[in-house]
Amino acid sequence: MIRRRRPDGFFLITQTDHADLAAQIASHWGNKRFPVPKPHKAVVDAVEFHDVGWSLHDAEPTLNADRLPATYYEMPVEYYGRVWVASVAAAAGRGGPMAGLIVSWLFTLLARMSPNGQISEHASEALKQFSQAQRARQTEYCKALRLSSSLTHDEPTPVSDRDCRALYNFSVLRACDWISLLLCENVLKQPLVGRVSIDFRCGVETPVSASWADTSRLCLSPWPLDVSELSVTVPGRLVPANGYRGNKDLQRAYGLAETETIDLSLVPPKHTAIPSPNHTVISQNQPCDVLSPRRLFTGKEIG
Repeated sequence: MIRRRRPDGFFLITQTDHADLAAQIASHWGNKRFPVPKPHKAVVDAVEFHDVGWSLHDAEPTLNADRLPATYYEMPVEYYGRVWVASVAAAAGRGGPMAGLIVSWLFTLLARMSPNGQISEHASEALKQFSQAQRARQTEYCKALRLSSSLTHDEPTPVSDRDCRALYNFSVLRACDWISLLLCENVLKQPLVGRVSIDFRCGVETPVSASWADTSRLCLSPWPLDVSELSVTVPGRLVPANGYRGNKDLQRAYGLAETETIDLSLVPPKHTAIPSPNHTVISQNQPCDVLSPRRLFTGKEIG
């Protein structure tokens, strides 16, 4: 669940609706500057299904330690493994081995980057076992796609153009996931900088910045899409910000709430961006704030 703050409460967006938004972005990814991911349908399917494992929790949301509706980074660490396994399987089932591979890469990256000393030994072991099992899956996917075995290492190392194209697809998945989360969560901490590989040699990267043009339009520069502007409608349910005695109270409020929608847009740099109060950075080796391992595994905001 994604918790979007509003003056009248929290607008709760399911992970599957966030992923659907990310898939809309992925379907338009590519222009003269950014290559179209290939196979295109497999990548879009991967983006659309990468969070399907959250469906069970989103149907019955729970409270965090502060008795607020819990968002995705406030769940017990042991929960992530189950969610990630289901998501990888769903992506592979829909989009084939390429979809399964890049979603598996996404979650093994997050599992590997869990902050040492900030989670229990049991949780750390669970993440280790998840990564080991996924490495076996990645080996199967790579064989099916005729990719190098070096792509199953902790740091995937390409040795062919085919390998580089697969890693580029992974970059597109991560970028679309990030951009969708930024739109849904509305807590962007100032201009965000990301890096997405722009050619198949894996040696060239272009930074992509994101900043709010206004309260509903997120500006991307340089522009990576094949349309002049992308307008989207995101569904969710509005619930009170507090007053919950337990999970049942929240689930009752969520069940009674009617589905509403919000209109958001991605716009190119011709729109003047307004400054934000904080700052966030994305790089190829470190997830941005909305996906940061510290935030994910401790449920704490980055200060």
